[in-house]
Amino acid sequence: MDTPHPSALKGQTLQGQYKIEALVGEGGSAFVYRASHQILQSTVAIKVLKKSGQQHPTLRERFFREARAQNQQEHPNIVKVIGFIDEDGLTGCIQEWCNDGELEEKLQANPGPMPYTHIKEQFLPLLGAFTYIHELGWVHRDVKPSNILLHTTRDTQVWKLNDFGLLKDPSANELTELGVYMGTPSYSSPEQHNTSEQIDFRSDIFGLGVILYRLLTGELPFKSTNNIRLALQISNDPFPVPRGIPKGLLDVLTLALAKSPENRFPDTKAFQTALANALENAIHSGDDLDKRKPLKNSSHKGFIPQRTVITGPYPTIIPDEKAPSSEAIQKSKASEKRPTELPKVTISSGFQPGPTETTSPIQENGPPVVNSPVLEESSPPVEKSSKKRLYGFIALLCMSITLGIGGYTFFKPPAKKAQKDSHIDLSKELEKRKKEYRQQSFLTIAITSAQKGIWGTTRYGLRLACFRKTKGGCFHYASFVHQTLQALKDACKQGDKTGCFWDKVAKKRGYTIMRYIKRAIPLYQRACRERDGKGCTALAKLYLKAIPNPKKATKYFERGCSLPEGHSCLEWSKWLLSRPNTHKYKQKIDALLERACNTFHTEGCILLGKRLWVRASQKEEFTKIRQVFRLACQNADQRGCILMKQLSSIQGTKALKGQK
Repeated sequence: MDTPHPSALKGQTLQGQYKIEALVGEGGSAFVYRASHQILQSTVAIKVLKKSGQQHPTLRERFFREARAQNQQEHPNIVKVIGFIDEDGLTGCIQEWCNDGELEEKLQANPGPMPYTHIKEQFLPLLGAFTYIHELGWVHRDVKPSNILLHTTRDTQVWKLNDFGLLKDPSANELTELGVYMGTPSYSSPEQHNTSEQIDFRSDIFGLGVILYRLLTGELPFKSTNNIRLALQISNDPFPVPRGIPKGLLDVLTLALAKSPENRFPDTKAFQTALANALENAIHSGDDLDKRKPLKNSSHKGFIPQRTVITGPYPTIIPDEKAPSSEAIQKSKASEKRPTELPKVTISSGFQPGPTETTSPIQENGPPVVNSPVLEESSPPVEKSSKKRLYGFIALLCMSITLGIGGYTFFKPPAKKAQKDSHIDLSKELEKRKKEYRQQSFLTIAITSAQKGIWGTTRYGLRLACFRKTKGGCFHYASFVHQTLQALKDACKQGDKTGCFWDKVAKKRGYTIMRYIKRAIPLYQRACRERDGKGCTALAKLYLKAIPNPKKATKYFERGCSLPEGHSCLEWSKWLLSRPNTHKYKQKIDALLERACNTFHTEGCILLGKRLWVRASQKEEFTKIRQVFRLACQNADQRGCILMKQLSSIQGTKALKGQK
């Protein structure tokens, strides 16, 4: 019988009793299936190692350790492994089935903060699982929402810790090599990003702090698409302080996300206790979300409702003092010389000024209510002053209506004119968009033509791209002018007649490269003024070799190094290294190389690490060197990886000699 492939086990029966129903997940080294026991009719999860993992001794040993570790646990918040499979070329483990998916899936499906009561009921018990494994001396090393499974029974959801593949067990041999990063970047601690040595349970506390931050705010504390930049943020930058979070919870986050392990909670039990107290205070203070109206799909089991964050000013309701009684108000009105109430409307023409015996009711515990008009059956005699007021009011009303209608008629723009103006605005917007597209297309056409060896079209396109201020256009045009003689030769070799013609003309007239360098300098200067670091670097190189002028070279190096691109810093440091008496520029060179390294130029990391290695004498200096080499390694420079391993091996040898 042929051995089935680990990715195509649907419908197969393993060990004669587990029927594979569906593929529910795939990780880096294994496939996860949902299966049912043929006799017990129970649902289980079967994790099957991939072919590549079965052939890799280290991955295979990790898989065995993971199964043994989860089989030995008896905690309600840890996924239990109940069996093992090793037959027909398949290696896998059987574990309990969690019917509500991963926490990561829930957070993505329902983005936004989680209510404090949900965190108290579900996240706090999970901390108990970490307390349990930490007391055994184990470190999980891969804390993240996708390794937390959700299981719902009788409308009660339990979070369970899973995936012990990177478990650090002090009683077993360490499978991770020195200097090798292990974990998930967004949830890893600073010590995991910097070195794989001396990682203990406090790294798990940092990962739990990141999860807590995401549960409270709906966002990650550190975010970047580049792993190197993310590692620098986690190692150096403080986490953004979320708005609307009580001070007690902020204190818990501050301790959990501390950069140094010594400044974090002493153990997970202390973390759990502090968080429980902070959540209890937040819930009792009324700062919870359960009182809000649930969303439409909140009836789904395991649903995490969203919290609405209002960033605008909030209306403040101040309780009114006890309102005065009606008798007190009437006495105060009687003492006044003139009445302040509005006159009441009557059936007959005229108004009844002054207060009357009929008053509006006043709330005993609230502000007085404005009097409403009262109809009366008869009308008293109307005074002359009341008539004058009435006539003045009517005249003012008529005047206002007349001015309003006249002003609207006079100032209202005709419909045709409005249509014409909108058409003009639309045309301008379209022209603006077309201009931007043309500007960018000039550079694209020029580069494509240069690849095909078409000299005239390349020059025309680059010239237009530069003088129409296309980003990068002036630098490319300057480089083309600088290398005109070589560009003509290349175009002629590829069959461009225009290139051959001008190549012959240049040779006949005796044009030299210095002629084109002088023409290229103003273009490089224009690129540098437009904050293109490549133009500044090219100018500095010209003033070093073609037209020796160290002062101008230093000026343009400094200008380019101040821009976000770090290439100028790298070239500046190389020039200083080539000069005599390099020791005078020691600090300057280190600063330039560090700047280049932080802007993802791996050569700067390599040079900086080697310089520091030569002068290193203390342990802290070796830690910084390892971090520099790690940045180069993570940016796909194999030299950094090799140097990092050499450094780790040398340090390990010194440590052994010291013990002897």
